[in-house]
Amino acid sequence: MCFNVLSPNTSNWLPRPPGNATLYSNEATSLAALVVERITEMPYEHYVVENIFKPLNIDIRKTGIRLTDFPSRDELVKHYAYAIDESSLQQWNKEVPQLSLVQMQGNFPKWLYFPFFGFSSYPAGLLRMSAYSLSIFLRMFINNGTPLLSAQSITEMKTVVGGGR
Repeated sequence: MCFNVLSPNTSNWLPRPPGNATLYSNEATSLAALVVERITEMPYEHYVVENIFKPLNIDIRKTGIRLTDFPSRDELVKHYAYAIDESSLQQWNKEVPQLSLVQMQGNFPKWLYFPFFGFSSYPAGLLRMSAYSLSIFLRMFINNGTPLLSAQSITEMKTVVGGGR
């Protein structure tokens, strides 16, 4: 699919000059990973390990894309969504019935629990890691990108585009 998007003779291109429109796209993330693979001549997963996780000293045994990458799911960050009202659970289950979402009990009556799941638009999401590994990764953002990114890159990443939608 990504190779079809790359062809300038297709209808996938916006009739606007680069930098004048911002749109959300999982496919664009997959396309960016394909570009990284072509330039570096290594699988995207390996590129991320070598150029992001290892420099941050993240234990690569506790990161991965597929659930099969982990001998145990106990340490993995779990997925939740906030339920605005009672209809939120019904709406989520209507749109993604295969996930069988449930409302959290106890102190979090408005949170929905997502069981572990996967989808095919790798690498647009679903990078999995332990809560501790995630804290190391997020610390980079708190520290203005140090040691991987510049403060300017972090500022750019935090910039709301497209009206915040």
